[in-house]
Amino acid sequence: MPMLPPRATCAAVIGLLVAPLIGAGAARADSYLMGVGQWTCTRMIDTFTDGAPVEKGQAAGWILGFWSAATAYEAPAFTAQLEEVGGARVVQATIRECRNNPEALVGIVSSALLVKSRS
Repeated sequence: MPMLPPRATCAAVIGLLVAPLIGAGAARADSYLMGVGQWTCTRMIDTFTDGAPVEKGQAAGWILGFWSAATAYEAPAFTAQLEEVGGARVVQATIRECRNNPEALVGIVSSALLVKSRS
């Protein structure tokens, strides 16, 4: 059996490990939501209402991280607008939108707000 160069072996192993995950996720969504993005809005609202400070921080951190990542793909004017709005208002807007869609996922609501902010 021919030996693959170390780099090719590594790539082949990664491909074998990742391929089933890509195939499984491709049928469901265009992206993979991690952490708070997978929570329902009800869970997030409950966290902000009755959760421990660390849980509130986790939820707010996910929302702010989502929006921060979006600035990497948007025009500078979007980044300036987001800086002007501020993190607290972004979190408040997400909570408000979640109250209107309690069964939605936080990541889906965040994506919808991002699209809405562009118009």
